Amino acid sequence: VSRTEFDQFSAVILDSDQVFYGLGWTPIIDHAQRLETEIKLKQEGFPDFHVTEFSSDGTLISAKIRNEYAPVLYIYPFQRNKKAFGLDLLANSARKEALTKAKELRRAVATAPIMLAQEKEKEKLKAVILYLPVFLDDTSNHKFAGFVSGILRLDGMLGSVSSDADSRNLSFNIYDETDLNNPISLFESSDNSL
Repeated sequence: VSRTEFDQFSAVILDSDQVFYGLGWTPIIDHAQRLETEIKLKQEGFPDFHVTEFSSDGTLISAKIRNEYAPVLYIYPFQRNKKAFGLDLLANSARKEALTKAKELRRAVATAPIMLAQEKEKEKLKAVILYLPVFLDDTSNHKFAGFVSGILRLDGMLGSVSSDADSRNLSFNIYDETDLNNPISLFESSDNSL
């Protein structure tokens, strides 16, 4: 689909569902396709487009040369998610694990809770990204095309629960205790203790 068609489809989903923070499209490409994609997107009106990844200090840099990349090529809404545009998902172990599992299982798989590339540093709200593999039906077999992603911020999934609790002077925290030795804070409501 074209970028415009993707945006129109995504707008319908996001306008009817407050849980999703954004939607994306990510193919798997090799190094030659990476170079072609960067040139093509610059010609399409994104002069600064590069396939990117995070450096050790958390800044976005041009992705290292690899055999394979999974760049986010479509993302909606663009403005609030543009920092993720071009981000190579295979450069992040949590995202790579979810992509690999989704493709192998041929069903949607979520990442472990992560900080979004596009999240403001001061907010530090966690999210999960749901990756759905897309296979094209060419009658003889199903050829893999890429991943549709749904970005779900954990505060968005709670809806009004947090504000309702806050208005009643209640607070709560949610932890992922999958690894009991290393619980991960998913959400912390405001502290109303006296």
